[in-house]
Amino acid sequence: MDEKRRRYRRFASAMKTTRETFEPHWRELTEFIQPYRAQFDRTDVNKGTKKYTKIINSTASLALRSIMAGMMGGVTSPSRQWLRLSLQDFTLAEGGEEKIWLEDVTKRMGTLLSRSNLYNVLPNVYGDAAMVGTSAIFVDDEDADDVLRSYSLPVGSYFIMCDARGKVNGFYREMTLTLRKVVEQFGTENLSRTLKDKWESENGKDQEVTICHIVVPNDEYNSQSKFSKKYTSVYYESSGNNDVMLREKGYDYFPVLCLRWNMNTGDTYGTDCPGMAALGDIKALQKMEKHKAQAIEKLVNPPMTGPESLKRTALSVVAGAMTYADERNDQKGLRPIYEVSPHIMELSNGIREHELRIKRAFYEDLFLMMVTSDRREMTAREVDERHEEKMWMLGSVLERINTDLLSPLVEIVFNAMLKRDLIPSAPESIAGANLNIEFVSILHHAQKAGSLAGIERLLTFATNTMQLDPEVVDKLDRDQMVDEYAEILGSPPRAIRSDAQVAEIRSQRRQAQAAQHQMQSMQQQTEMMKNVASATTGDNEVTKALGEGRT
Repeated sequence: MDEKRRRYRRFASAMKTTRETFEPHWRELTEFIQPYRAQFDRTDVNKGTKKYTKIINSTASLALRSIMAGMMGGVTSPSRQWLRLSLQDFTLAEGGEEKIWLEDVTKRMGTLLSRSNLYNVLPNVYGDAAMVGTSAIFVDDEDADDVLRSYSLPVGSYFIMCDARGKVNGFYREMTLTLRKVVEQFGTENLSRTLKDKWESENGKDQEVTICHIVVPNDEYNSQSKFSKKYTSVYYESSGNNDVMLREKGYDYFPVLCLRWNMNTGDTYGTDCPGMAALGDIKALQKMEKHKAQAIEKLVNPPMTGPESLKRTALSVVAGAMTYADERNDQKGLRPIYEVSPHIMELSNGIREHELRIKRAFYEDLFLMMVTSDRREMTAREVDERHEEKMWMLGSVLERINTDLLSPLVEIVFNAMLKRDLIPSAPESIAGANLNIEFVSILHHAQKAGSLAGIERLLTFATNTMQLDPEVVDKLDRDQMVDEYAEILGSPPRAIRSDAQVAEIRSQRRQAQAAQHQMQSMQQQTEMMKNVASATTGDNEVTKALGEGRT
């Protein structure tokens, strides 16, 4: 146990060292954008002393809210489906039964996510990543009530490490909890003798104690054993060199999901986020806003000068006030000490320029583009082109969201449902097949909008070309085009028939057409025979009549 304690301490020390160079920058970012999201010290918890002391113009704070709401609604909206399961082997998913099963599992996962608190913490995940480049949530799949429980980790409250591939595989944090919460979470049997004595005392239950939590790879992991876990999670009471273990458990997955906005090779934490890109403009904006306020104050309430004798006079500079003075000595009265003529217009223009750059850095123009006033003056084509252009700017960010956050999250949810038998039996044709995770949110669809336009333009071109050469239609696989179009749009699987169903419908249609054609042919033959018979009868009568005439 002593060796384990030393190992955990080494991991914790290494993770603290890695974050030291990022912390000053993070402190500055949170102070100017969102101070209440920072917990760099354990004493920051449950403290209402933080204030927006460095924020005069709230453009950056409001822009952060826009990106939080935009990413939430555009990537993981609770009101619409944003994920879909498919088969890695597409040849196995031809039948309708398989697609219906995949759709059913997807809906069950959506229900579980809605029942959990995930949608309450995701906005903070997007906000922290946009502000400082890195965000994290702790996901527990063994919650007694909701199966899945997520905990948002404020900026500065945690430390991480990565493996050789840049994937986060280590986590450490220090928490300040009351003894009452410690006992509620871990019980009294694992407490140190010191904490037990406090718990039994009259006033000790509400005293604060420091609890450490670390998650690291399990050096004793055995892939052949179903009881062995890949990661070890340990809560321990920090008490000098004799740390007391409160709880030790294992995870088959890494329970901490860390979203990095952008990554440099070899770095542990994210960089190049909107907050970092806009920090210069944010700081300059606060200074210019302060100068503007000072200029306006001097303009409406300028510094005044007057004769010495007025010092003994009850003066008032309030609007409408009357001050009486000796005219012989105070003929000039009060007057501005200098002519105040601040360039407020220039300051206002400079402020607007900084505000626009900050909003662009936080992609506010992207998320609000479809509701801007000038949209009515644009053609549909122009809207699509502008939308596609701006969406490409978020392409790399969406890929990191998929890799760091959403894909691991979906895997955790799926495995949690498997453990609780919440997933129906799969059809025999796809039993044991590997599944693929597809994201079908608004922003993901927008990324694929270019493919939709390509299909539409191809179809238009082919239609126009058919007027010159009808055989050009033979080059188009129209069934495949419909499948690709529906795939990009994220249409429900039940809305598109399988190839087998389409083949059967077309076969029945051809048979019906053949039967109808045969019936029509028979009717035509019958009519023809009747006409021939009628004509033959007529000839006999004429011949008979002619023969009687000769006689």
